[in-house]
Amino acid sequence: MHPLPAPLVAMLAAAFPDQPLRGLAPTVGGFSNLSMLARLGGTACVLKAAELPAKRADLRREARMLAALRGRRVCAPTLLAHLEGAAWTLLVTRRRPGTPGLQLYAGPPDALLAPLTALGRTLARLHALDAAPPPDAADAGLLLSLRAAALAAQLAELPLPGELREPFAAALAHPAWQPAAPRRVHGDAGLHNLLWGSRGLTLLDWELGGWGDPRLDLAWVAWTLRFRALPAPCWEALLAGYGREQAQALGLDGAALKALALGQVAGLLARAAGRPAWDEWLRRARWTVDGGQ
Repeated sequence: MHPLPAPLVAMLAAAFPDQPLRGLAPTVGGFSNLSMLARLGGTACVLKAAELPAKRADLRREARMLAALRGRRVCAPTLLAHLEGAAWTLLVTRRRPGTPGLQLYAGPPDALLAPLTALGRTLARLHALDAAPPPDAADAGLLLSLRAAALAAQLAELPLPGELREPFAAALAHPAWQPAAPRRVHGDAGLHNLLWGSRGLTLLDWELGGWGDPRLDLAWVAWTLRFRALPAPCWEALLAGYGREQAQALGLDGAALKALALGQVAGLLARAAGRPAWDEWLRRARWTVDGGQ
């Protein structure tokens, strides 16, 4: 049996007629989508495909983000194709070298300092880009303010324990989710979404990207570091790469960072509803509300 569904094989054959598909292998991670390493002709690629409507929307958003970032020095994958079929959405990106960030956690904390500094530099470049949201940003799901408002309305439909409803609602009502001048953000920044190697850093998985408060990316990195009980120098390395003065100019007050991190947890918990990951994100939500962040 071919490891790719037949509709995806047909889509690739039509889009790359003179470049045979070979060398298929699973990626490290790829929890949210069908994700494979491959070669198209002589080009090493990553294939990301989704069939469910919400996941297809994620990939369309990622395609928009990657296309807009081409040539902008943000260390993102190069988008080679965004293909739409009757039942599938497929992204083809150029494969980048490096060790997946999830594997870096297995090493000593000191080994995380260089990639975290590089991540800080990458986020600073991203947040400094001057482009306003595109005219169709709302329809394309690229405005984090609208996504936060929709999530706040969705809370009533989720089987949440009572002790989480009010903190989630308060977090999503914080002004940080409605910035007056939104900037491009990754939306899920952290070591878990990067490659790190001799050629530097590549920031992966832009499905949650869009225009919002840049503090979201910093708040989420801070949350991931605390959740994994990593020492303070890791956060200091991120700030050093970002630029301490530049970060402070954003207003890194604890209330805003907690509201952004908790709102992010609420969003990921909502996405896990009805799936095996629900219990784990429920645990993380309780940890956050109880003072983990």
